[in-house]
Amino acid sequence: MPTTNKPLKDIANIISGYTFRKAIGPENVGYQLILQSKNIKNESIISDKDLTKISFKTTRTNSFAKNNDVVISSRGSFRSAVIKSTKKILASSSVYILHITDNQILPEFLSLYLNSSRGNKNLQNITTGSTIKSILKNDLESLKIPIPPFSTQKNLIKLSQNQINQAKLLGDKLTINSNILEGALYQL
Repeated sequence: MPTTNKPLKDIANIISGYTFRKAIGPENVGYQLILQSKNIKNESIISDKDLTKISFKTTRTNSFAKNNDVVISSRGSFRSAVIKSTKKILASSSVYILHITDNQILPEFLSLYLNSSRGNKNLQNITTGSTIKSILKNDLESLKIPIPPFSTQKNLIKLSQNQINQAKLLGDKLTINSNILEGALYQL
């Protein structure tokens, strides 16, 4: 089966994040997890431990990200990640939630594609603004997404995870080598 291209709106519901009336800050008694664009890193997975908690209640929004939703920052550098949480997470206005509706695409693959140089180039082509780049929802909906067969998606996800693991191991190795050198110099 060859790769097909579909507009993002045909494979996912795109939901805008919630607009807060004041700055978001952590609270000791907070119970609502908040996702901001600063929480979206290159690891491509977001869990509960990565997020700020605030005491906030609202029932008048659909800006909640759920397990296996893909999120993407809507301003600045356009990073994407997959939510891995059993809790409802309220996304801020700097984030779009992509709730996948097409069972032919894996959330991890969609995030991987959006974070790739090709995906990021395509995102850059639909940005607006001169100082702070942003993506309008209508433009994001029309973004074409390649959808290869499941086996290809799974292989690319495994390859990406392997690359992330190798980078972590290399970082650990560099830290150990630096500690050995510092220990030897300290002995002089």
